[in-house]
Amino acid sequence: MITVYNIQNLESFFHTIDDFKNPVILQTKKGGYQDLRNNDILQEILLSVAGEKGLEQICLNIEGKEDLDNIITFLLNKNERYF
Repeated sequence: MITVYNIQNLESFFHTIDDFKNPVILQTKKGGYQDLRNNDILQEILLSVAGEKGLEQICLNIEGKEDLDNIITFLLNKNERYF
């Protein structure tokens, strides 16, 4: 489980996540687990919660070296889609 802070460009973040090979699991407040990849409903909810300030913090379970490398690259490039 990794915690990602201060995501300003959520649309770019979701496009990046949607391309991951492995599930990107987000634990909901009710204790359920949802794959964030291509999950339009969950992504819309996060967009509305974040508003203009962006997403301050999100905890995700990301597996696979390539997916981890991609999220790190995304974060290092100031939330711009890299690939």
